[in-house]
Amino acid sequence: MRIDSLAEDRICARAGVGIPSTGTGSHVLKASGKDRDLAICSKIIFFILIATVGIDFLNGLTSIDILGQLIRVAFFILLLYVELRIDKKGFFVILAALLYCVFVMLASFMADGTIGLSSLTYEIGVIVKLLLFFSIFRVVTKLNECGYIPVSFIDSVFKVSAIYVPILYLGTSILGIGVSSYSGGQGFKSVFLSLNSINIAMLLLYAFCLEKCFAERKAAWAPVALLNAVSLFMLGTKSSIVFVLVLFLFYLIAPKRNRTRNFILGLLISAVFYFLFLQVDYLQALLASVSERQAYLFENRNFIDYLTSGRTWMLGHAITLLSSDMADPLGVFQLLFGNGYYCFHNVLSEISGYLSTSIVRPIEFDWADLFVSYGFIMTFFVYGFLLTWLMKIVQSSKRSQAGFYLIAFGVLFVFSCLGGHVMFESISSTFLGLVLAGGVLSIRDNSKARQKIAGAPSCRVEAKAN
Repeated sequence: MRIDSLAEDRICARAGVGIPSTGTGSHVLKASGKDRDLAICSKIIFFILIATVGIDFLNGLTSIDILGQLIRVAFFILLLYVELRIDKKGFFVILAALLYCVFVMLASFMADGTIGLSSLTYEIGVIVKLLLFFSIFRVVTKLNECGYIPVSFIDSVFKVSAIYVPILYLGTSILGIGVSSYSGGQGFKSVFLSLNSINIAMLLLYAFCLEKCFAERKAAWAPVALLNAVSLFMLGTKSSIVFVLVLFLFYLIAPKRNRTRNFILGLLISAVFYFLFLQVDYLQALLASVSERQAYLFENRNFIDYLTSGRTWMLGHAITLLSSDMADPLGVFQLLFGNGYYCFHNVLSEISGYLSTSIVRPIEFDWADLFVSYGFIMTFFVYGFLLTWLMKIVQSSKRSQAGFYLIAFGVLFVFSCLGGHVMFESISSTFLGLVLAGGVLSIRDNSKARQKIAGAPSCRVEAKAN
C-alpha cells in the first residue's frame, strides 16, 4: 500500500531522520514541541545504546565505577519518561514490576533486620538491570510504531558497536593496557569490568557480522567478523571459543544461496585467522595457555560441572539455603515473592566460602537467581514474556527476516540458563532488550505501520494550542 508524500514527510520529520527531497517545502510537517522532545529523546537513547560497551570500557579504564551506575540509572529514568509519554499502559507495567521488586527488597531487608546504604544501592542497581531489557524493548518498539525511529534503528546500533568494540579491545592489547581473564594469567579481558558481559556482547556482535557477511552476502563485513573472532579467542572463555566455531560453521552451511561463494569466503577468513594465531607469538602463547586451562578443567571435573563451570555447586548451596527458609513461617511468601537479591546472595556467599572475596555470590543461572531473589511470580512473568516473544516471531510469516535476532536470542537464552549474567548485568540486559526489539521491528509490516501513523492519532503526542 502506497503512502502519500505528506505521510512520508510526517514520518521522517518525527523520526528526526531527514526530510525526503521533493523539490518543494510544502509537505514538511512542523512537529510540535512535545514531538521534538521525543525526537531528541530518541536520539539520546540511540547514542546511549551504541555507547553501552564503551561506557563499561571507560569505567574500567578510569576505575570510576559510579560513572556507569549514574548513566545507567539516568538512562532507565529516560526510558520511563519516554514510555509514559507514548505508551501509558507499558509505563504502568514497568512501574508495577519496579514497585514489586522494591517491595520484595524492603521486605527482605526488614526480615533480615539490617539495612545499609551500600546494600540498598546494590539492590537498586540489580533491579534496574533486571528491568532494563523489558524497558528497552517496550520503548524502542513503541517509538518505531509511533514513527520516531526507523526499522533500521537496532541494525544501526549493532553496526557501530560491531566495529568499535573489537577496536577498543585489541587497541588495549597492543598498548599493553588491561588484565588477564583469569587469575592464572589465561586469556585477556582488557579493562572491561565484567568478563561475562563483554563475552556475551562480543559474541552477539560477532554473530551480527557473520549474518551480514554470509546471509546478506556483504563481503565487506568479513574483516570485521575476523576482528571479533580474534577478540573472542583472546578473551579465552570456554563459551567464547565454542560459540565462535559453532556460529561460524552454522553461517557457513545454513544459507541456501551462494554456498560456493560463502565457502570460499569462509576459507579465506579461516586462513587469515589460522595465520595470525600461528605467526604472532603473543596470540600463540595466549591460545596455548587457554587450551591448557580448559584441558585441565575437563580432566578434573565431570561433564556437567565442566559444562556449567562448576555452577552446580553453587546451585546446591542455594537449594540448601532455600530449603531451610521453607521451614520458616514466611516460607510460602518467600517462595512466591522471593528473598531479595542482596539478602539471599549475601548469605549464599557466606555459606559457600566466598564472603572474603565477594559480598554477594550469584548462582549464575539466571532462572535460579531470579527465582530465589524475586520469587515464582516474577519468574513466571519474565519467562512467560520471553516465550510469548519467541512464539510471535516463529509464527510470523516474516520470521526469515528475524533470522539474526532468533539466533542472538538463542545465544542469550543458552547463556542465561547455563551461565547466567544476562538479566543481571547491564551490558547483557541491554543487548537482550535490543535483540527482542530487533526481532519485532524486523517482522513489522512497515508500510502498514506507516499508514497507521499517518492516519491514526493514537500514537501521537499532541501539543496544546497556543
